[in-house]
Amino acid sequence: MKEIGYHRSLDLLSAATAQTRCGMHCLAVPLSAPGEGTWDRLRGRARWAHQHFVWRQHLGLAARVAALPRRTPILVREFSTLPLALLAARFWPDRNRLFFLVNHNLQWAARSSAERLGLTFLDRMGFRFIFFETVEIDVLKRWRFHLRRHGVLPLPVSDARFDPARNAGDPPRIGLVGQYRQEKGMDPAIFNLLDARDLSCRLRVGVPNLDEFCRFSPAYARRGEYEIADTRAPGAFRKFLEECDVIVLNYEASAYAYRPSGLMADAAGCGVPVVIPNLPVQRVQVRTPVPIGEVRAAGEPLSTAVIRAVAAGRARRYDFAAYARARSQDALTRILDARVAEAGIP
Repeated sequence: MKEIGYHRSLDLLSAATAQTRCGMHCLAVPLSAPGEGTWDRLRGRARWAHQHFVWRQHLGLAARVAALPRRTPILVREFSTLPLALLAARFWPDRNRLFFLVNHNLQWAARSSAERLGLTFLDRMGFRFIFFETVEIDVLKRWRFHLRRHGVLPLPVSDARFDPARNAGDPPRIGLVGQYRQEKGMDPAIFNLLDARDLSCRLRVGVPNLDEFCRFSPAYARRGEYEIADTRAPGAFRKFLEECDVIVLNYEASAYAYRPSGLMADAAGCGVPVVIPNLPVQRVQVRTPVPIGEVRAAGEPLSTAVIRAVAAGRARRYDFAAYARARSQDALTRILDARVAEAGIP
């Protein structure tokens, strides 16, 4: 289930381009920069082979762009920043019809000076980006990006079916779900919610990498105080979501400040509110066009935000249907057509 919602959202975006009146074409170079731990383990020939593979992917992308009719607008839904920057001359003649969708690229740029230089160079060269959720981001302003040239897309919500199996009379079921990794902040959230005196709930943890959770999570020592579910099986992830009253996302800013959340899109598709930290991109995602959860203020106890979300969810104050409509395939198609028209592409 690794980021299944995020990649499913990208697939929905590809389908939306196929419906555009402008005839937009969608291309991609799958994000292939490995995680830091994996990268640290690559040495010698393995690291060289990976770099060579990424370069060949982007050279192939340039060839595919050049092969398309000159007036065809193109959405590049995934790319790696440094290969694109170093091959910018190959893409520059087509820059006016290219729209590069920023995925993890901005987060990497915030952590790496080389990635930042590559992204700002592409901006100065006149390339167009599309950012998820917002361009009103502190680092983009600090790096003096030409924000008016770039566009915004909402992260799509796919498979929206609001048939939760919840009972308002039961103690609220609070879920933490997704791949177990340190930067997702599961352990501190588990301890916080278990020790909260103002919240009586059933705490549930769902992970597809259960072995890693059992081996590495400090919170596993208190496993008798909450439920643990293996979400690897087909349908298990969605079933877990639907059985929760609230999903808690406790992401670390160092890894998620400038990224949308695929898990938030999954929860929204199930009609389940979320509680998130106050991160620049995700706070827009959770509130646009209507709220579907709560943003935890700095210093606010996690349990306080969870109690707000439970109360609002049970009072049906979140309009999940309106949220999903604004992030549907048809809505994305309209946004893409408008963006191409604004760019003046015939």
